[in-house]
Order: sequence, then structure tokens, then C-alpha cells
Amino acid sequence: MIRALIVDDENHARSGIRALLALESDFQVVGECSDGREALEMIETLRPDALFIDVQMPCLTGLEVLQKSTSSKRPYTVIVSAYDSYALPAFDAYAMDYLLKPVDSNRFKSALIRLRSHIDLELRADGKADLDELLRRLQQPVRSSEVAASDRVPVKIGRRIRFLSLEHIRYLIANGSYVNLYMSTGEVIHTSERISQMEGKLISHHFIRIHRSVILNIDQIREVHSTGTRYEFAMAGGENMTSGVTYKMNIQNLLAAWKKTGDIRTG
Repeated sequence: MIRALIVDDENHARSGIRALLALESDFQVVGECSDGREALEMIETLRPDALFIDVQMPCLTGLEVLQKSTSSKRPYTVIVSAYDSYALPAFDAYAMDYLLKPVDSNRFKSALIRLRSHIDLELRADGKADLDELLRRLQQPVRSSEVAASDRVPVKIGRRIRFLSLEHIRYLIANGSYVNLYMSTGEVIHTSERISQMEGKLISHHFIRIHRSVILNIDQIREVHSTGTRYEFAMAGGENMTSGVTYKMNIQNLLAAWKKTGDIRTG
């Protein structure tokens, strides 16, 4: 169960978020409050997994709450604001997503998809995740009502946030302090976000990490060949990618799923 805290000085805004979360079987609202100072205390005592917080509030703003929080387990944060001017500071403060009021239900579902993927990664890093469950989520079809809401991903580019089409991202390669996104349009986009951050955004959208520096769009993989301890991926554009040893289990689970569905890309 994902434990959520809702922070907003407007009662109807809190009620709206609470009602949307009530539709999700894996979320539990563990607390609500109306000002930033109380939010800091509740983050420390309740230790929620997810935080839905407004920006403009009494005592402390939502961004100040994120900056001042000293909790050893910082919740994954979704900013909910009536103003779009705080988007860049929000991502600088490591907010996971940014929603505008009034909150669109499909856009809210998209934020929850991203939030779940971050939590899945955290559990996997702690050795608590069920890889079969992660794979099931990766392979399950997206409901038609969610397609429009989840077909883009926010990426920080310099001092801007750009929303990129998921189907146009072919693969990502980390290079020093940057991650390069190779697009189907031929464009190469550079972001200062870490590859682990990008993995958290993409894992629920038919992408797989095969190397500490490489993430692939599964739909762009043409063939996969085993070379013993590693795998070679032939991409639709003609590129060849080699997996890292530590990502062998991820790949084997993906190949097993392909085998069950009769996918012929393995060799």
C-alpha cells in the first residue's frame, strides 16, 4: 500500500485529491494538513511514501517544505498548483511531477503511473521487489483512458522542462554528467537528470535498462542475442547495444515474457 499525505490550504483542493486517490486500490491517505509548517511535522512523523502538496500556503510554501524537510525517507512529491510559473523550481527541488489546478483526472493518473514506477525501483534496489510483478506491469496494456495522459514524459533541459513523446524516444545513453536521449526524429537531446531519474520516469512505459549507462525503448529492439554473460541488442535504427552483467536478470525476465507471447526477436 502506498501511503499518501495531502497538503493544501484549500479544503476543496484536498477533497479533490482525496477523491481521486480513493479510486486507486493501492493508495491510502494517511494524513492531511493546510500549512507548510504542519506539513514538515507530518512528513517526519507519518513518513509517507507520496506527498501531494500545493505551493502557495501559510507559514511555508510547498517548495520551502521540500527544501527544509530533514526526513531520512523523503516522500515522492507531486506539486499541485494553480500556477505554472513554479514548475522549474519544483523540478529543481526534485518534485516528481507537477499538476495544474483544476486537476485533470487523466493527468493525475499519469502522475500516479510515474510515482508507482519510482516506488518499484526503490523496492527493487532494496531487494524487496517481485521481478515478476514488475514485468507484469511492464507488459500490461495501457487503458485507452490513460493513453493521452501518459504518452509524454517531462525532461529537464537546461532551465526548461520539455515534455517528450515516449514513442519518439528510441534509447538513452549516459555520458558523464549528462544523459543523451536519441529520438526517432534524429534529434539528440541532452539532460542533466541522472539516468536513475530517467529510469524512474520510463520503466512503466515499455522501456528497459540493460546497462548502468543505457536504457532502451522495448518497441525499438529488433533482435536480442546471448553472448554468454551478456546480451547484444540490435536496434531498429541499426545500432547495437551490449548489456551489463548486473542487468542480466531484467533481460532474462523480459525474454521469458517474449517467449510466452511468441515474440520472435530472441536468438
